[in-house]
Amino acid sequence: MRDERAVGIAVRWGAARSGAGPRGTTSKLWGSQTIAVIALLTLTIVGLTSRRAEAQLVVNSNTTISSGTNVSSVEIGNGSTLSVPAGSSLNSSGSIFASPSMVSGTGTLRVSGGRVTSGGGILGQNMYSVGAATVLSGTWANSGDLTVGGDGTGTLTMTGGLVRVGGTLSRGSAGTINLNAGGTLQIGTGATGGVLLGGTGALTNNGTLILNRSDAYTHSGVLSGSGAVVKQGAGTLTLSGTNTYTGGTTLTAGTLAFGSANAIGSSGTISFGGGTLQSSASNTTDYSARFSNAASQQYKIDTNGQSVTLASNLTSSGGSFTKLGTGTVTLSGANTYTGGTTLTAGTLALGSANAIGSAGTISFGGGTLQSTVSNTTDYSARFSNAASQQYKIDTN
Repeated sequence: MRDERAVGIAVRWGAARSGAGPRGTTSKLWGSQTIAVIALLTLTIVGLTSRRAEAQLVVNSNTTISSGTNVSSVEIGNGSTLSVPAGSSLNSSGSIFASPSMVSGTGTLRVSGGRVTSGGGILGQNMYSVGAATVLSGTWANSGDLTVGGDGTGTLTMTGGLVRVGGTLSRGSAGTINLNAGGTLQIGTGATGGVLLGGTGALTNNGTLILNRSDAYTHSGVLSGSGAVVKQGAGTLTLSGTNTYTGGTTLTAGTLAFGSANAIGSSGTISFGGGTLQSSASNTTDYSARFSNAASQQYKIDTNGQSVTLASNLTSSGGSFTKLGTGTVTLSGANTYTGGTTLTAGTLALGSANAIGSAGTISFGGGTLQSTVSNTTDYSARFSNAASQQYKIDTN
């Protein structure tokens, strides 16, 4: 039974039907109309509650929908806009099509504080269509692939909120991705999926780009713009493009590996919230002048068989330093971080009198502490006495 009062407008089941449609029937909303689905009310489609997710909702002919409902897929075309404001949500187990294959004209998804979840999406599916999605605030979470510009024209614009893609974000020849200040684009959800533009495409990032996978992933396309890059997830992200983004780099988990000399651009703060920065034969640059000295930084450096010198001062209050990987890191700044030093592999060389500060436990998990002419200090009072310490001292 349809409850037209719940949505404030009649819902027609095609050209000649007025009764409830069978399972799988497409529901079409005609005319220049606005439908607001209030919280906790149910929008009924083809005689089935939308919560059963067994029908398609096709929005046609200059219709705007403010949604708080669940449907199996959504098609928006012929000048229509589907709007999801604050306090509402749209949950689609299938894909969202902005101007789909059988509907011409323009279709727009507009998220302005609400939440949209979908199995994927295509903006501009056929060659005669124009599809757009604008996220001003709120979230559009795709568990699968998102295509911007299929055979038609597609535009994805983020000026606030979050667009998350669990599968592959693709951009066709007539596709445009605008990641503007205040907007966030997340590729991957912490599992093994999540590919940005085939791993090779260029992206202008003036907002925030999050890369979040549990496995190894390489992106060779150029990342430019004034925005920031955030490394999440337990896997290893290798950036091998000639990147010029300037908004900084944040590591929260896993490893960010330098696959090129310009992997993380030439400016922008590097913040350590749990992840590791890994050198390579392609890049042994001293980035310490860009390291954040905000409280509780977790500096983790994997020299990966290389020799790297960090000459700038590391002064994070409560911050810690961890040396990983084979190779040597030389600390030659006047460092005052106080959260301790951990050696897991390779060599940490004391390149200055204050290389490892004046406080904090020194833990030995496999690496070697190397003295130099600049520093022959007795640090033994700070050595950890926890079980199974592997004290290794190179008097050099």
